[in-house]
Amino acid sequence: MDTQPSPAVELLLANLQRSLEVGMVKIQGDLTLVLQRLDQSDARHADLAKKVDELEKRQDSMEKGAVTKDDQSRGWSRGVGLVGVLIAAVGLVVTAVTSVIALLQ
Repeated sequence: MDTQPSPAVELLLANLQRSLEVGMVKIQGDLTLVLQRLDQSDARHADLAKKVDELEKRQDSMEKGAVTKDDQSRGWSRGVGLVGVLIAAVGLVVTAVTSVIALLQ
C-alpha cells in the first residue's frame, strides 16, 4: 500500500490550504474592522449619553425657574389690586383737595 499521495492530490491539498489561509486572513480583517466600528459606536454612545445628561440638567434648571400660569394669575391679580388701591388713594386726595378749595372760597 502506497502512503505517499500523488502529486495531483498534493497540489489540491496545497491549494486548499492556501484558500483556507486566505479566508482566515480575510475573516480576521473583517473581525478587526467590526471591533473597530464597535469601539467607535461605544465612544459615540458615551458622548451622546453625556449630552443627554447635560440637556436633562438644563431642562431641570429651566423647569425650576419657569413661571406657571398660576404664578402669572397671582401676579396679575396683585397688579390689578395695586392699581385699584392707587386709584382709590388718588380719588381721596382729589376729594380732600377739592373740599379744602371749596371751604376756602
